[in-house]
Amino acid sequence: MSRALLPLVLLTVACVQPSPLDLDCDLSDRADPYHPRAAELQAFLDDQARALDMVGLSLAVRDADGLWIGATGYADLDTMTPLKGCNIQPVASFTKLMTATTVHQAYERGELRYDDRAGDHLSQDLIGGMENASEARIEQLLNHTSGVAEVLDLDNFVDQPTYEESFEDVGRVAGETPGEFTYASANYDMAALIVEEVTGRGHSAVLAEDVLDPLGLEHTYYGLARPVPVGRMTRGYTRLRGDTYVEFDLDYLWEAPVRDEPSGGAVSSVLDMVTLVDALLRDETVLEQDTLEQVLTFVEPSQSFVDRHFIGYGLGVIAFDAGTEAIGASGNLMSYGSDCYYLPEHDITYALLYNTVPTETPELNLALVDLLVDGE
Repeated sequence: MSRALLPLVLLTVACVQPSPLDLDCDLSDRADPYHPRAAELQAFLDDQARALDMVGLSLAVRDADGLWIGATGYADLDTMTPLKGCNIQPVASFTKLMTATTVHQAYERGELRYDDRAGDHLSQDLIGGMENASEARIEQLLNHTSGVAEVLDLDNFVDQPTYEESFEDVGRVAGETPGEFTYASANYDMAALIVEEVTGRGHSAVLAEDVLDPLGLEHTYYGLARPVPVGRMTRGYTRLRGDTYVEFDLDYLWEAPVRDEPSGGAVSSVLDMVTLVDALLRDETVLEQDTLEQVLTFVEPSQSFVDRHFIGYGLGVIAFDAGTEAIGASGNLMSYGSDCYYLPEHDITYALLYNTVPTETPELNLALVDLLVDGE
């Protein structure tokens, strides 16, 4: 990123003094610096970061020529530390794909059924105050058609209780219309509680032991079992106006982990995102074919999702309208964003991470898919 794009004013939003960052990492043994499209992909990152006023943008692409990983911009503007493709950051609702995977594995072990109702596994003391919660089927939790309303204050993420407390202390919450798509992170928090109930393990332990460890996802962190290494995450930024950026230092949210966040609490890298999506959707080494068919049964999402080119929501998987079939997941949290999609017709998988969330992320993905597909 050229110096002309650097902010003249940098404001920091944090509850504590930002901790020093340790952003050194190396993926030279995993990615191919001589990938035939390396220069083209790097130029794309540079151009998009400049056009969208992003502080940092990283990308992993796995195609017929191998794996390429690159980045542009900065991980920390205070120290002018360049962003690397191996750096980690919050992936927000991409976590839902991970949580859904733990549900699918429990299904394959016979510990639950997709048509089980939440009330079959969770007590009324926990979810009785939420309209539609007890009768919601597990598959409805995963595709957001349960009619359960959001109980988390997504505009005040910092002061959230644990996801168990958010249900216990909720009082009476009116629900939405069962059978209709209404996006609510509470669906995935309930799904994780069900996984805990049927496995007898904490959700982060289930995710680490059954998904992250077997797939070798060494750069993914989540909850109590895989606590985030303090100071390893890139800083996040939001552009206010002109050359003024707000910096969000969220390290303190992970410094002393006291909770799992099944709907959006994972931290990861573009490499691990591609590895997970490939294992799930391309290589089909995580789930059985019959299970995967149910996972890829999509419902039509709300208009706000369609406007962002999300044309279907499955059991933890999003169908993205990219001019070609694209399936995967996305997320955003405050100033962080993530996207990872598999293009079956072209056998390409890509992951994007950015530490400045613009409004044009659908266009960023569309431009990338066009580049990847046209360059075959």
